[in-house]
Amino acid sequence: MQMKTLARRLQRLEDRSGVGPDTEADIRLRVLLEEGRQRVADARAFDGLPPLDTAENEQENLSGLTTIEILNRGRARVAAQARLAKLSTAREISPA
Repeated sequence: MQMKTLARRLQRLEDRSGVGPDTEADIRLRVLLEEGRQRVADARAFDGLPPLDTAENEQENLSGLTTIEILNRGRARVAAQARLAKLSTAREISPA
């Protein structure tokens, strides 16, 4: 419950403050994340491992989006995954 409250408060704060341009730190972070993803892919290929699951590894094109927009997309994705997990759990529990 506390995470929901925290997420709501963060969302209100973001709404009030508005969406600003990405800072140099935001841009650098995106570059570092992409470099890290590439290193993982290269290491897996070097070790003869298959690529990560495509559903999990499929990346949205986030270029041009602000940090807040990326966070909101991530929140929506997590909420959708939670709904799917809840549905599958309910189907497993319900009698046939």
